[in-house]
Amino acid sequence: MLEGWRETVVSLGLSGREDLEFDVPAYGSPGWADAYDAVPRRCHDAGVTALFVHSDREAIGLTERARDRGLAVPDDLAVVSYDDEVAAASAPPFTAVRPPKHRLGSVAAEMALARMADPTERPVHRVQLWPTLVVRASCGGAGTTSAPVGW
Repeated sequence: MLEGWRETVVSLGLSGREDLEFDVPAYGSPGWADAYDAVPRRCHDAGVTALFVHSDREAIGLTERARDRGLAVPDDLAVVSYDDEVAAASAPPFTAVRPPKHRLGSVAAEMALARMADPTERPVHRVQLWPTLVVRASCGGAGTTSAPVGW
């Protein structure tokens, strides 16, 4: 995930700040609280006003820790999560990048079955499945809207 983030920042001509890229432990694992406390503190000190977090659980944990330190979401800190498994149930509901997990599984199964039916003559296929951005309150969105994400 971090490598993809860095590639995207470069491809868009943006200036990245590796000092503001955080690799935190899974929410609830040993040492998570101290690591999660450091993120909103460092963001506040650097003037950062938005987070893109993988995944929903970690976004929930970071939002709770930010709130404990007096930061309001989305007024002080906008949050976008990646996964959209429980993002809608957070408070406030998270804007999320929703990967097409079920469609990915279906396409993989279809391709595997087609390969088994014709193992010697079937050409290699490249498939791109784009995620959807679901806009909710955590980034200041007024309601729930969905749009495909493409580059």
